[in-house]
Amino acid sequence: MTTTSAIPASITPDPEEIIEKRHSLVPVLDSLPGDSVPYALAAGEGNQLQLGPYHVTVMSRPEDNGGVFSLARVSSGTVPATPFFSVPGPTFVHVMEGRLTLWFMDGRREVIAGGSATIPADTPWSFASEGLINSALVHSSSDAFLRAARRLGSSSSSHTFRVSDGITGIAHEELEACGFTFYKRDYLAELGPRFARLPQEMRAFSLEDGEGDRLEQFEQINSFVCRPRHTDNQFLAVQTRGAKAPYIPRHFHRLHTENFICLDGHVTLNVNERELVLSRGDYVHAPAGTIHSFAFTGHNTQMLGVLTTGVFEKFFDYMNTPTDARVQLENGGEPEFPAEAFVKVQAELDVEVVGPPPEG
Repeated sequence: MTTTSAIPASITPDPEEIIEKRHSLVPVLDSLPGDSVPYALAAGEGNQLQLGPYHVTVMSRPEDNGGVFSLARVSSGTVPATPFFSVPGPTFVHVMEGRLTLWFMDGRREVIAGGSATIPADTPWSFASEGLINSALVHSSSDAFLRAARRLGSSSSSHTFRVSDGITGIAHEELEACGFTFYKRDYLAELGPRFARLPQEMRAFSLEDGEGDRLEQFEQINSFVCRPRHTDNQFLAVQTRGAKAPYIPRHFHRLHTENFICLDGHVTLNVNERELVLSRGDYVHAPAGTIHSFAFTGHNTQMLGVLTTGVFEKFFDYMNTPTDARVQLENGGEPEFPAEAFVKVQAELDVEVVGPPPEG
């Protein structure tokens, strides 16, 4: 990408020949492919960079996903608050370890492991790393974070952060050249509003683990932690918690990309007939045209799904029932497949079923 910008909300579909080619591609393992193909990274794999006190593991670049987003795991020790800044694309942050304090215009937020935050494009915010060990997944439709790490950081052979003197020596002008805009704002001490469900409007917000728009299937809770309306239709994120569950039918999508990150337990993914077993921190990128299926193969497995763009949002609303529960109910028995809802999904949404669930 030659400029720093947000990805358009409407992405031109890939040509049919590219979709068909992706049906049979063997997933690239433990390296960034440099092309829009299926690939998988074990936790800690990717490109390692050190930017001041922040250790950045680059998990997906625009050149790896058709120019749609950037994804990195950012780790650090205790680091003071950044200046208020914004980037020209919506950003989603999921805290894996430790505690972050975030400041928005209406107050501060305390986000611990399992929680998340969504920040619309061009929205001023600031963050501080408060724990002794902190780690967060950062997904953005802007490549500003990635450009800053590449341009101003240094390559690292380490897979963990090192304590340093911070990034105070980096001039704002250098970060502005990467797409950052800086603001002079007060760091409000009072807590901002808390949301048990997602806000209706597009605004910066955070959620504790277990909050969001919660929907229930058989022994599974699917929680929207941001919807397309919060990201200008750039992406949505769903956090799923569930019991052991068999594979779903093999299928692919034409208009959107899916990203799977195991947060706990074990997720088994079948990607173009190759079986991949994911544990905590492992990642799979499945671009449009990738034939895939997944199963939960560990008790109380948790998975984060980030879908770009937001065209598949209604799938979760159609196939699930709203619930106030935060943890799945496990009573055993046979799953009740919502066949009528699935007919509606196939008729209206971006999904093509190509076969029964994989064996295994």
